[in-house]
Amino acid sequence: FVFFAIFRLFYIFSYKIFFINNNCFINFYIFIYIYLIGENMRVKYNSKDVDVLGRIMRAEAQGEGIFGMMLVGNVVINRVATTCGVFKNIKDIYTAVFQKGQFEGTTIPLFNKNATSKEKELALKCIKFWRAYPAYEALYFQNPGRGKSCKTRFWGPFAGRFKNHCFYNGDKGQSCGI
Repeated sequence: FVFFAIFRLFYIFSYKIFFINNNCFINFYIFIYIYLIGENMRVKYNSKDVDVLGRIMRAEAQGEGIFGMMLVGNVVINRVATTCGVFKNIKDIYTAVFQKGQFEGTTIPLFNKNATSKEKELALKCIKFWRAYPAYEALYFQNPGRGKSCKTRFWGPFAGRFKNHCFYNGDKGQSCGI
């Protein structure tokens, strides 16, 4: 147990430091973590959840590339994993995606097709372990439009930007368990 606790702290610390400098270091630490500790998942899921997560990642961020799609998936998983605010009663991915008024992507034709095998693979990475800045603890995102700046607050404080998407964390006063 002591080894696990020390390794976990090392993993989290290393993840946050090396992500900024080199993505290769992150992949190495994630691989070592999964190999030594075993496969964990951030939230419970079923095949329907994997499909709907892949579809919303595509619909919301296809133009942002794989990394942008993964950041959107990160936000959805954070909403399921959190224990505070309007998401405290969200227990599965399907409910998070279809929560009223949350994801505009559910209303566009791009969302209607089943997720591809690649989109499902990306969705599973988000479900099982993948997290990255600026969506590491983000509960919200928005696309203000090409060339427009991000608001300093959008339901929570600004966390960072990737291409056209702005990401926002939950308020610091809340203990969200993410």
